[in-house]
Amino acid sequence: AATVLCARLREGCRAVLAEAPQLSRWDAVAGDGDCGETFATAATQILAALGECNASGSTMTPPRTVAAVLETLSGVVSGRMGGTAGAVLSIFIAALHSRLSSCAAMDTSFCKLEVTVWLG
Repeated sequence: AATVLCARLREGCRAVLAEAPQLSRWDAVAGDGDCGETFATAATQILAALGECNASGSTMTPPRTVAAVLETLSGVVSGRMGGTAGAVLSIFIAALHSRLSSCAAMDTSFCKLEVTVWLG
């Protein structure tokens, strides 16, 4: 499951990096125009922290459990993303980590289904 989550995060980060200029253009209409840069910074930091999911050339080892992936993600978002988006996403990731951790401890069929829904 951690490998799947890591791979999906990697795909998402690459999509964010590709669309960062458009995010900033949209943000410039109603804000200060730095949204794309904020998300691109987070995406770059997440890719680095997850070791590019063992992509060729990576020297880092990705986290081995879903909890470890979420913990890593939370640390990057809360510590390096910045802005309101970083704070809001950090809260969401912490709640997800808490819920999935409590499900793992309960080991019930409902919780297994919930983890499957989150990870696809």
